[in-house]
Amino acid sequence: MNAIVYPYCKAAAPFISGIKENFNVDELYVCAPPVLAPEGSDAGFIDNTFTRNISVINEWKEYIDSCQLLIVPYVEEGIVLNEQVEEIILYAIENDIDVIDLFNAYNCEYEEKASGKVEYRSRDYYDNLNQGRGLQTDRPYMIKQPTIYVGKSNSPIVNEYAVEEIAKSVNEKGYVATEIYANPNAVLCGKICIPMNIVAGLQKGDYTYVVSLKEFVDNLSMNGEHDVFIIQCIGGATKYSNIIPDAYGIPTYLMSMAVMPDCFVMCTPALEMYDDNFVDYFSKEFYKKYNFGVDAIITTNVFLDTITTVVLKKLTTLFVDSEYSLSLVSKLKENGNKLVYSQFDKKDMDLLAEKLINKLSE
Repeated sequence: MNAIVYPYCKAAAPFISGIKENFNVDELYVCAPPVLAPEGSDAGFIDNTFTRNISVINEWKEYIDSCQLLIVPYVEEGIVLNEQVEEIILYAIENDIDVIDLFNAYNCEYEEKASGKVEYRSRDYYDNLNQGRGLQTDRPYMIKQPTIYVGKSNSPIVNEYAVEEIAKSVNEKGYVATEIYANPNAVLCGKICIPMNIVAGLQKGDYTYVVSLKEFVDNLSMNGEHDVFIIQCIGGATKYSNIIPDAYGIPTYLMSMAVMPDCFVMCTPALEMYDDNFVDYFSKEFYKKYNFGVDAIITTNVFLDTITTVVLKKLTTLFVDSEYSLSLVSKLKENGNKLVYSQFDKKDMDLLAEKLINKLSE
């Protein structure tokens, strides 16, 4: 089977390799706007991370007729492609190409336009992935499993890779680590995701979804084998400035009201300021707000573009080379820093997993 992903974007990048495996795709085409990734570039170009060995295309019309499946992923805020997405979905429907749509997962208009002979999956596909685990409504709200939160200092920081890498290292040590993502595109890899309505509600600061998240995680804890949950946090955990508050960390705070983590790992931009004194101070200040501290910092390859952020009054990021992130962490360790890790270094992730397991075993 051949499949095409449109629009390919930063929010879909962490899961693109898993999509190919999950759907047993022979040929996967990823179509991105030229401004995000040029024709012929590797799919990893879009966030400058891992090589995927999947080439990017910029025009879907040349390839879609050879495909049997169209995947329309959830896209990050700020990408406005409504008309283009509607065009490709309707083209697929008219040509009997199956559609999985997370872009409009709660838009019934597209479902009404889908013909009966075409398999159109949006909301039902998303919501049903977590079915079959049962619902335990008669037990107290208490999570059995230890929980690790993987947060991020600000909302544009990518923390999906950290969730995956920590889980891999924990699993390799003989434990069963269950990943729970806030990014809806993770379902395309068959992974567990927080339901979209809960994510959207917490992003808006709606405290009524705290109980919903608690119930969701509680249900998972009662079904299946889980030694530890590793949960991707929603939004940034800290404000950027008084002018650009970045939601004041409210989504992460509401998550902590639903499920209090045993460990908290913070993903941050690539900066050279993370000495032990800074991390200690940051963790103490963090504790005052959340009632838990920061156990470790993962330096990503995301760099906050301060000048553009100030001019536009909106958080703007650049992706530096992963080698830069590795060299930065190496320099910090040479200066005696023991709390900063790199998601691009397998040994680092193994050391972090060991540290987290030791804390959970105390």
